[in-house]
Amino acid sequence: MKTSLRSVITIFSTTFLISFHLTAQQRQSDNGDGTYTNPLIYADFPDPDVIRVDSTYYMVTTTMFIFPGVPILKSYDLVNWEYCSNAVQRMDYSPCYNLDGCDRYSHGQWATSLKYHNGTYYAMFITLDEGGFVCSATDPEEPWELTKLPRGFYDPGLFFDDDGKIYVAHGYSTIYITELDTNFIAKSADVLVFTGDIRPGLEGSHVYKINGYYYLYATYGGGDGFQVTLRSDNIYGPYEEKIVIRDNGNLGTGIHQGALIETQTGQWWSIIFQDGGAFGRFPTLQPVTWEDDWPMVGVDGRGVGTYPKPDVGREYPISILPTSDEFENDTLGLQWGWNHNPDTTKWSFTENPGYLRLHTVKPVSNLREAQNTLTQRIFAYYSTKVASTATINIEVGNMLEGDVAGLAVFQEPYAYIGIKKINGVNHLVMVNNGNTIASLATDSSSIYLRANANYGTSRASFAFSFDNQSYSLLGNELTMQFKLSIFTGNKFCLFNYATVATGGFVDIDWFRTDSCSQTVCKPYLRVNDGILTDTNEITVDPGDSILLIPEADGEGTWSWSGCGLTGTSDVQTIYPVSTCTVMVTFTNPCGVKTILWYKINVNPGTVNENSNVNSGILIIPNPVRSEFQVLWESNFNNLSVYSLDGKQVANIKYSIPLNTAYLSLHLNSGVYLMVLKNNKTSAMTRFFYI
Repeated sequence: MKTSLRSVITIFSTTFLISFHLTAQQRQSDNGDGTYTNPLIYADFPDPDVIRVDSTYYMVTTTMFIFPGVPILKSYDLVNWEYCSNAVQRMDYSPCYNLDGCDRYSHGQWATSLKYHNGTYYAMFITLDEGGFVCSATDPEEPWELTKLPRGFYDPGLFFDDDGKIYVAHGYSTIYITELDTNFIAKSADVLVFTGDIRPGLEGSHVYKINGYYYLYATYGGGDGFQVTLRSDNIYGPYEEKIVIRDNGNLGTGIHQGALIETQTGQWWSIIFQDGGAFGRFPTLQPVTWEDDWPMVGVDGRGVGTYPKPDVGREYPISILPTSDEFENDTLGLQWGWNHNPDTTKWSFTENPGYLRLHTVKPVSNLREAQNTLTQRIFAYYSTKVASTATINIEVGNMLEGDVAGLAVFQEPYAYIGIKKINGVNHLVMVNNGNTIASLATDSSSIYLRANANYGTSRASFAFSFDNQSYSLLGNELTMQFKLSIFTGNKFCLFNYATVATGGFVDIDWFRTDSCSQTVCKPYLRVNDGILTDTNEITVDPGDSILLIPEADGEGTWSWSGCGLTGTSDVQTIYPVSTCTVMVTFTNPCGVKTILWYKINVNPGTVNENSNVNSGILIIPNPVRSEFQVLWESNFNNLSVYSLDGKQVANIKYSIPLNTAYLSLHLNSGVYLMVLKNNKTSAMTRFFYI
């Protein structure tokens, strides 16, 4: 039976306390009003090739070292997609696919060509180390057969001509055409048909025959990539070249590498991707217009952001690719893939029904080497202010010494929150780029772990809870990157690996994603009109001014307390005279409240001459009455007095600016800080003693 247990944890310092409220945010391209918004899928689905068979569209994409891999998706309107199958369940052609002393990061399956011919579906791809492969199936939702070819073809573009001949276009910078037999073995030598002449890197060729022309739909790749079409009336050329789109679209990166598709109503479209930063490479859907027998992509040379959906003859309902998983089935959902081949004897849905059980496989030194790490793409939302959140409930009572289990965001660098058994005691740990940032002892056997990945900031944070209600962030933030040494977007990962000996296991109750539970903004601090910083602790001199400024794009409300602050205004200024702590509460549009603490350390001693303290204030006490005459050099209309603990003990506002005033106070003996302001800015401060 699934239960949740609470326990006591020894916490040396808690930085954030968060409560959660779920709300819907758009994670699909279909806007529900006859339009769609790019990206078509806001996640890592690169190198797309797309075909139509009758009224169904099929898309294949790249997963490299993730298995099951070579995913096939299907759609009925080119906008709403669902998983169909994974064409390759595992790769048993090198021990590197088992993380056995080597790996296939950035290698593995690349740039698949998808075709349908005489009742059979074909998917041809290359691996840089093992060569070429072709998968085939008569039903794309059933298991595919994987065949290794005698040789590989770089970025293959498989093509069945109407005269029965089979060809493949391939190459990098120099593009070749090779005729194949029915077993996809080369019948003749490669024929060079075109050398890229705009810049190096012409690749990703797909072959079409339309209105008597052979078209090679290819890309000059990279972050600023663009799409070209090569055209000839002969498969072997000569080919002429035309740029069909060179635009950065609505993501600010080049639209390039994809497929041409004709709908059943005669419209033409291109599914073609853009680099999307830390989350990977995203497919977009662009209209195609034929001009002088050239397929021009986009509208007036520009990629579209929001645009009317394709005409496919009827409307289809909105569909959203799954992410969350309750692990209540006995098969792995199609959204999941293992980091390299799994050891199938070391994971189970049946040993503890309703849970994913992960056994340790072999001792390793870090997550990068760990087999049976289960991964899933991170989906962004159609707002850069909304973070993507994954939460798991993990049972850790059967871990052994040195075991590490938890939830990661994985690329290079990677980071995770998890449990590590150290000297017989479980510790909550946060590891960032191989370094242990935080470690807290706990005796809980059931823990909730959360990863919060923000596409807009490329930062990820990690939190834990014992009741799935209040979460505390642990450690620091991961700066997510997209590096070619991995070559896939950052992924959420579930893992359990040994560092000492095998035999331990964990049970994961569920994996859930939601959109708004961790949309958090932090204030910036500015000292004496200096540079902005987002640090949680600073050290200043007595009398320095500290401005707390919320993030410019932070949607929500703020409230402040501590160091003499009260109120809900966006920008606050404090003049600390002794060490104090500011508590900031940010409530996002979903009602999620996050409490942040900022420690202000004040150096002991006299006021720094370079601080904002000004000697232009003269304070004349009346020893008989609790009264002060205050004179100053300029006109001000606001006078405040603060005690050393930061508490405001007096505040007087004047309707017009003055340069002298009487202040009647009843104060205990001690040192106080007086602050004078005009309507726009703080200008003078001074300490005085009673």
